[in-house]
Amino acid sequence: MTDENTTTTETAGTFGGMSTEQAVMMAATASNMVGRQQFANRAGLQFDGDRDLWEAFGYKRRFTYQDYLSWYKRGDIAKPIIDKPPETSWSERPEITDDADVGDENQTDFESDVEALFDADNNDTNLDRGLSHYLERADKLGRIGHYSVLFLGLTDVDDASELSEPVDEGELDGLDDLLFVTPLGEGDADVHEWVTDVTNPRNGLPETYKLDLANGDQTNTQIVHHSRVIHIAEGVLEDSVNGEPALRAVMNRLFDLQKIAGASAEAYWMVSNPGLALSVDPEFSDVPTEKMDKQVEEFENNFSRVLKLFGTDVEQLESQDVDPSNAVDAIMKLIAGTIEIPRRKLEGSERGELASSQDEANYLEKISARQESFCEPVILRAFLDRLLKFGVLTDPRGGSYTIDWPNLFQLTELEEAELKNQLSQAIQNLAPMGDVELLHSIEALREFSPIDEPDDATPPEDLEDVDEEIDEGDEQVQKQFDQQMGRSPAEADD
Repeated sequence: MTDENTTTTETAGTFGGMSTEQAVMMAATASNMVGRQQFANRAGLQFDGDRDLWEAFGYKRRFTYQDYLSWYKRGDIAKPIIDKPPETSWSERPEITDDADVGDENQTDFESDVEALFDADNNDTNLDRGLSHYLERADKLGRIGHYSVLFLGLTDVDDASELSEPVDEGELDGLDDLLFVTPLGEGDADVHEWVTDVTNPRNGLPETYKLDLANGDQTNTQIVHHSRVIHIAEGVLEDSVNGEPALRAVMNRLFDLQKIAGASAEAYWMVSNPGLALSVDPEFSDVPTEKMDKQVEEFENNFSRVLKLFGTDVEQLESQDVDPSNAVDAIMKLIAGTIEIPRRKLEGSERGELASSQDEANYLEKISARQESFCEPVILRAFLDRLLKFGVLTDPRGGSYTIDWPNLFQLTELEEAELKNQLSQAIQNLAPMGDVELLHSIEALREFSPIDEPDDATPPEDLEDVDEEIDEGDEQVQKQFDQQMGRSPAEADD
């Protein structure tokens, strides 16, 4: 499919099978990429390029999607760098409400449709899992590379050859017309055609994609129109297609960690088995060296733990422990500061600290901002608006809808227990002489509390006259008081 607004590698022309317009665009793109690469290559250079620190340190200058994917799969700390923000962002589903005023107890058809999409156990949709599952996967894939896509499987086509055609507005009718949702990473979703007409609102955006829909070793590449695809790119700068891979800014530090971890493991192996020094007595002239060499080899390879030597002294070499913790700490601080994720989250070493701790609060604040500035407009609203446009979802009765994200600062049970413990400690500290028993009334607690109360704060009516209602001389009252204080009758008499 080609027209005057798109360029494609299948367009015939006079420049190696390309049209003039496509050749110009490809040349400009190549020039732009070369310029960016030349600028990037300046990093790590000193003395007008005579010293290349990155080369000396073993750092790569260019990375492909497969490089990032390999680090994600086997790069240790690289996995939580990718996973943590999406997992936190989609940990609780947002509340999506119709802007129509129908009362709290009523639900519009739009709200029912959205509820069905998010409900993994709902049989009204063809999705095997709830919608959050697919959105989170696409979010993670987008962070590995420059972008990811959500491929929408719809019932408007009879065979795969029709996937290159656009979906007409209002062509579908209900949730049953959404067959599947497939998240794909950059490596399985190449841009096939670009819009190049400067009068087109989609200028510079993909017209069609080449999607690899294969499972296992099978090949299934299809040309798919952009209307069937939700494009997801985070951290876009110079264009709206390519975002910033989450690992790129810390790749040098990941290489450093890999070198330290590998060298530490090798050093531990060498330290645990430092080796032997064999000294042959010069008075022995007929030493069976071949037999000795064979015994030493068997000893080193754990085939034998006994050495039978002749005229030879054996001494174990000294070794020195290697502690990489200081180097690892320095690198982890740089990584955590760069990606703005608390180190204890990256390392999985959370100890039930209160969510109000500074690093946790800062992280959740950034995630909350990420939900509103990226997850909502780029992923969730883009998905829902596309389904509304095609007729998969019922239109909101109020003409629009609102997305409310859950409060990320809610305390866990462990955090609530810790908070209650701190509160009890605070009450004890506020008590005169540390004796909480002297705080016999709300007024007493207020007297020793530094916290200002609102002007309209009043104690319950049954407590206001507590001093007048209790007769301290009453024997029964005194007995109950002693029981509350844990005092025996003998102690009370004293």
